[in-house]
Amino acid sequence: MKKNNFDSSEQSSKNVYEGRIRKLANVLQLGEPKPIKNNLQMLCPFHIEANPSFGINTKTGKYHCFACEAGGHISKIVEDLRSNIIAEKVGDIYNFEINAKFDTVSFSSKPTGYEVGAIRNKLEKASLSKYKIKKLLDLITTGHTVSLSGAKTNAEWQGQQVVMVDLDNKSQDVTMADVISYA
Repeated sequence: MKKNNFDSSEQSSKNVYEGRIRKLANVLQLGEPKPIKNNLQMLCPFHIEANPSFGINTKTGKYHCFACEAGGHISKIVEDLRSNIIAEKVGDIYNFEINAKFDTVSFSSKPTGYEVGAIRNKLEKASLSKYKIKKLLDLITTGHTVSLSGAKTNAEWQGQQVVMVDLDNKSQDVTMADVISYA
């Protein structure tokens, strides 16, 4: 009987972080984690990549990316992601990519009533893609609705890379330098 209890607790200690890792992968849209020994392998949240190089150990919670060398513990990953984004050089901000969805219809004035509902429905069905900040600014300033990360739940909103401010019709007077200065 003791052996069964020991085996059971040993098994649960092996995968103590698995639930958190899978939730993180879902919120950050890092792809379906693939089990490799004690790790779950997925796309790296610290850089853009096509092939998964980022692993988190299900027993220890430690993560490591073999491509960009990011490393740490899952309990600090949100802090690490924030630090990574803040550390981006301002001169490189145009090359920084963000997950987003956008409405293909542009509006010259703020949408109301039926239009808002139609936009919401289209954004739910739109595919999530990576866009450079310059492209997002072009879309926003030409009247398109943009949804960052396609977030629906509180956890998804909290896991976003960027927060946007709706400036309405004043956006024509705001430059990227103004936005960076304000941020």
